[in-house]
Amino acid sequence: MSYNYQNTPPPPGQYGAPPPQGQYPPPPGQYGAPPSGQYGAPPPGQYGAPPSGQYGAPTPGQYGAPTSGQYGAPPPGQYGGAPPPGQYGAPPPGQSGPPPPQGQYGAPPPPQHQGAYPAPSQYQQPPQQQQQPNIVFKCSAPGSGILNSTFTDPWGRIAWSVASPSKKETCIKKMDGTTIGHLKWHSHSAADMEFKGYKGHPRDFVPPGDDEHTRRIRYENDEYNVVEIEGTVYFRPKSAPNQTHAIIRDPNGMTEMEVTPPGLALGNSFIEYVLLVAVLYQSGVPFRDKTPISGAQYGMWAAGGALAGSYS
Repeated sequence: MSYNYQNTPPPPGQYGAPPPQGQYPPPPGQYGAPPSGQYGAPPPGQYGAPPSGQYGAPTPGQYGAPTSGQYGAPPPGQYGGAPPPGQYGAPPPGQSGPPPPQGQYGAPPPPQHQGAYPAPSQYQQPPQQQQQPNIVFKCSAPGSGILNSTFTDPWGRIAWSVASPSKKETCIKKMDGTTIGHLKWHSHSAADMEFKGYKGHPRDFVPPGDDEHTRRIRYENDEYNVVEIEGTVYFRPKSAPNQTHAIIRDPNGMTEMEVTPPGLALGNSFIEYVLLVAVLYQSGVPFRDKTPISGAQYGMWAAGGALAGSYS
């Protein structure tokens, strides 16, 4: 079985996950209608009519006519008539009679925070499409151990295996058993290889570039500069020199291949070209170029050579 890495969703936990459901819509009462009863009508008796007998008509016999003959007729307006306007009867105008100003207790206030709060539509839906992330494939062995190793994807699945039955032979296979590359190492001459229909020498398949840190490789209709900078290898297409389609590095001594979305869009075949270069780079076997760069014949690059020791 082989896996297709085009249009792959983000690996679990590597680039996060979309926000959980309910994170984008605003919580009830934040921008919409207030919670029931919180800002609606005021509690009975708080701003409306006062409780019976408290400020309204006095309790019969309490402030009405005095006991017969005890005090005589009360002064006008003191106990008999209605209390002064606004003292105990109806509340003063505007205090509790008319409805509260708009937006105070009734309907929510008209929008006035559009500049301070994001528009509600911003919280409705998460992004519909997320850009495909880089995918990193990790080797199971350090340095030249790549010649007997496996490459695992971010989901923990083995994608390719590299096996060397002897020091003179290395095979690169898919997980369905299909051989995609076969290398034959020689102690005193250039290695031979077969890879996707090509038969020849690695030095011709990945020939020297314009300087001691660059080699070239052709994939389909484009040519790539394979550039080594301080122990990290970058695949940069000549058609788009500012882009990087793949990276080979070895943090903590363990080889990794990182493929960017433009590289992933080219399919698994492109990733297998990167894998071949990683095997050649980390094997430490000299390319034995016909015209050695700067007089050196060690590894893929003259300056510094391969990351690992010689396997010849």
